Amino acid sequence: MLRMASEALNLYLDEGLIAAAHKAADREPIASALTFLQVQTGEVVRHKPAPTRRDKSATQLILRRPTTPEEEMMVWAYRCWLFEDAQAGAAAVQMLFETYYGLTDAPTAADGLKRWVSAVHVADLLRNEPHFARDAAAWHQAAREQLQRLSQQAKRDSVLDRAWLSLAQWIEAQYQRDASAAAAALDQARAIVDLIHPEGYIKPVVDVDDAQRGFQQMLEVTGALCLMAEAAEHAGGSLWAYQNRGVGISTAVAYVVSFYFYPGKWRWGGALDAAFVTDQLNQHGAFLEMAARRAPLRATDILLEDLRPMFSLYFGGLTTFTHGAPPEPEPKKRRFLW
Repeated sequence: MLRMASEALNLYLDEGLIAAAHKAADREPIASALTFLQVQTGEVVRHKPAPTRRDKSATQLILRRPTTPEEEMMVWAYRCWLFEDAQAGAAAVQMLFETYYGLTDAPTAADGLKRWVSAVHVADLLRNEPHFARDAAAWHQAAREQLQRLSQQAKRDSVLDRAWLSLAQWIEAQYQRDASAAAAALDQARAIVDLIHPEGYIKPVVDVDDAQRGFQQMLEVTGALCLMAEAAEHAGGSLWAYQNRGVGISTAVAYVVSFYFYPGKWRWGGALDAAFVTDQLNQHGAFLEMAARRAPLRATDILLEDLRPMFSLYFGGLTTFTHGAPPEPEPKKRRFLW
């Protein structure tokens, strides 16, 4: 049984999104997102239509991809939140606390900030779980101290670091109800949007010697901006609509998505492999569900139809459930008075 829509998350959601997901729980793409939470690696998540000339009803099996222990922690947290699964909630809390996930050093500041953001997301999912609620204040204090350390480690000349730092600082400002800090974080994000080229790339991000690293960095910066925009949308901020000379977040989204279809057109640091692009989008492209809702593109819709359900530890969680429900149609205008 699904938890009621009135208990919506604070981070990237509002009650309208959750209500829409509940309403469409037995239809795609929401149904396969819920199935993802309940099956094991390699089991069927959905039957994707794959018609051929001979068989118009043909389908392709989409299997649950392998997940890391940290991703499983988030899956357990979703199960606790959505299905009131006490055992899954206890397992998620135990792992979050015992591993100090998100609160320890990482290879780079960007890695540390991604882990921090995802840890806060897990904590948000678990906020009503009894074991977590008992020690929530201490955990959030530790998270606050870790963010201070990460803020000092972040390189000011790294667009990747700045993108994730602005998101983390926005989230912390919301928890602290600090309007001035939230405004400053939003300004930092707008400054990164100002760096987007009209073609969609950010040159310091993509212009590196390794094509795979360049694409991955562009994907991660775009994802951080989308998460920031979605979080701001539900707290009175505005980033989805922000543009500089007609260029905004949707421009970067379109650029990243294009390489799913045309990886050979990548021109930075060598050739880009199609399998690598698909793997990166599978693991980290969950934010595209948010982008598809806020800035619809036909190409994004096609990509999502291929790869759903979208789930990512760092980039928004199970966004096919939270953001994949089709918007409610506009009510038809009555032509007559009777």
